[in-house]
Amino acid sequence: MQLNDQHIVSKTDKDGIIIYVNDEFTGLTGYSKLDLIGSSYDIIKHPDMPQVLFSKLWESLEKNEEYIFIVKNKHKDGSEFWVLNSVKINKADDDLVDFNTRELPEEAVQKIKLLYQDVKEVENARGEQSAGLYLDSYLREEIGKTYKEYVKDLIAEAIEIEKEQNKKKKMENRLNWFLFSDYQE
Repeated sequence: MQLNDQHIVSKTDKDGIIIYVNDEFTGLTGYSKLDLIGSSYDIIKHPDMPQVLFSKLWESLEKNEEYIFIVKNKHKDGSEFWVLNSVKINKADDDLVDFNTRELPEEAVQKIKLLYQDVKEVENARGEQSAGLYLDSYLREEIGKTYKEYVKDLIAEAIEIEKEQNKKKKMENRLNWFLFSDYQE
């Protein structure tokens, strides 16, 4: 799956209550607009997600900063799906929060999944504050990046891998056409 240009949009108030979703959002989640409007955004939040990431989201919004993060969500049927969320305060109405969502390449999901499992384990054992300190320290000490830098690099790397895979598939298809077509002189 390539990081696509499909516009998957939702809006909440500052309490996280959904006030708008587009058709792409309902298609992705499996919920109808009526299921979602007036509900907490927690309706799609997967229980495996570390709460500390959502706390960091709201801290960033309080500072009027955009927050970009990878999220494991829960489809209406209970299955999981991973997305990249860009979240910011609405420019026209600062009582609203805009979520712009994109589906993720599998390569990015595999890397972030392991980190989130560790963070969730620390959160369950030692609390949200310890999980946040662990996340920041791990990324700084082991990866040498902030969370935002890490996410952007994961996405860029995953897109590059997919481009290479697509290029390889095209070459294989051309070679197969050349070798196995009914070419006659």
